[in-house]
Amino acid sequence: MVRVLVVVHSGSDAVLVPRVALLSRDGVNGVFVIDGGHARWTPIEQGIDGGEAVEAHSGIAAGARVATTGRSVLSDGIAVTETGSGPSS
Repeated sequence: MVRVLVVVHSGSDAVLVPRVALLSRDGVNGVFVIDGGHARWTPIEQGIDGGEAVEAHSGIAAGARVATTGRSVLSDGIAVTETGSGPSS
C-alpha cells in the first residue's frame, strides 16, 4: 500500500510536487505516478524548492497522483493499493 497526494498546478507552467514524493534514482530526480493501480517511475525536471513542495517544470502533469509513502521499495510497473490522498488522510 502507498499513500498518495494529488499534484496541484502552480502559478507558472510548472506543477507542484510534494517534497515527500521525490526520489533520486541513478542521479535522476523523479516520482512514482500512480496510474491504473500501478506505480510508474517518472523523471521530472525540478524547479524551485518551496519547502514542502517543489516545482516540476516537466515530466508530470497537474492532477497526477504520486506515491508519498513506500517510495523506496517501489519499482516501475508494480501494482499498488492507495491508502488515502491529501494531507488529512
